[in-house]
Amino acid sequence: MAMDCSKRYSQKRLEESFTIYVLLSEPLQFNVSEILSALREDYPSLSWSGDIVGGAVIDTASFGVGVLWPEQSEQRKPSPVNFIATPGRCDVDWDDILHKSRFAFPQGKAAVDRHTSFLSISVQSYDTSLPARFDAARRMTCIGAIFAKLPICTAIYYPGADMVLPPKFWSDAADTASRDGVPILQWINFATVALPDEKQPPPMTTSSIGLAAFLGCEVGLFLARIPPRDAVQYVYSACVMMLERGHKFRDSDTLGLEGSDEKLRIRFLGEGVCGMQTDVWALLHPTFPLDEEDMFGPRLRAPAPPGTDTNRRGEDGWLKRKLTGFFARN
Repeated sequence: MAMDCSKRYSQKRLEESFTIYVLLSEPLQFNVSEILSALREDYPSLSWSGDIVGGAVIDTASFGVGVLWPEQSEQRKPSPVNFIATPGRCDVDWDDILHKSRFAFPQGKAAVDRHTSFLSISVQSYDTSLPARFDAARRMTCIGAIFAKLPICTAIYYPGADMVLPPKFWSDAADTASRDGVPILQWINFATVALPDEKQPPPMTTSSIGLAAFLGCEVGLFLARIPPRDAVQYVYSACVMMLERGHKFRDSDTLGLEGSDEKLRIRFLGEGVCGMQTDVWALLHPTFPLDEEDMFGPRLRAPAPPGTDTNRRGEDGWLKRKLTGFFARN
């Protein structure tokens, strides 16, 4: 799908393919039809009734490209799955990615150092709706899991979340996604930065990385003088509320964890404001040291992202019901 350069980056994130890089310690040769058979066997809850297009045999010892159409019908547009096999090491800034992955994969450097070839797998969504984005992400995850289960797979690199993950962690994500669950810890990264000063704990800024691929926005907790675990928990909870339960925040809402008396103020930052790359829902802890209205403007004035129904409140099972309706119509 071609992207319009004039569009906001928040919208572009909803139009990007979901892509992973499977890092391998040895060359791998496979027939794309074998992958289709494995998907039907390991993840039968999804429909894998497509055809093979292009070169069917892929070999990571030499550059190769193949295409798999995992699902198509007269009513539904097909979602192409592209395989690109490449010899040699994946050329990215591993120091930066490994730093962002240090909590999810402490042994990530050793795993990355062992890879000698890699396989790129990408899946494009039908459209930019959440059910279509979810379906493309879970197909990408399940296809990647077929390779993650191989003993020569050292790691999975998911650039959409700036994260390297253990193969077993990725195959666990596929099991969750194939049951219509959201493997948030595999699809979304939580980057935490401390600003040390003379006091403890130091102010923490924690941001989600990857939520924008589903909703066109991210969540950030700014300069909160709380333990890192609590900072991540707040951002994680906000992601769950929005992605799984359909919760729609409003500027100046408050958020509190169950069993906690602390309330966070929620403010909306549009793309480009204060250097934000995408639209961001900012969580402000009571320890936020700056003047809130000076930085974010008067409360209840900042608009929500375009198309947001700010009257909607979350509910259990919301995403599963939305998926059921989407696939019944398509």
